Amino acid sequence: MKAGKFIGIIIFVIGVIVSLIFFFIASGWDSVPEILLMGPALILLGGAMIIFPGGTFSKEDLNNHPGGAKEMWRRAPGMHKVMWVVATIAGTVASVYLMVESGFM
Repeated sequence: MKAGKFIGIIIFVIGVIVSLIFFFIASGWDSVPEILLMGPALILLGGAMIIFPGGTFSKEDLNNHPGGAKEMWRRAPGMHKVMWVVATIAGTVASVYLMVESGFM
């Protein structure tokens, strides 16, 4: 399995969990911890990493290479890096929008 896809799945699952926590807290509380802003950003970043896994860097390479994630970023094609950044920015914008619409910002 490609390292980017593996990391993307983990990030996506964490994003779903954080978003669910935000949803349940937002429905009953008057304030929400800002850390929960990252839920949609993580979902979109995870999805982008699943679709654009970053080249041929494998999960084994991630474990065996001293650079780890930095090396995966370095070896990733430019388009994959752009998509990761765009997904993170779009997720952050969506998070802020949700917080504003929910009345927490």
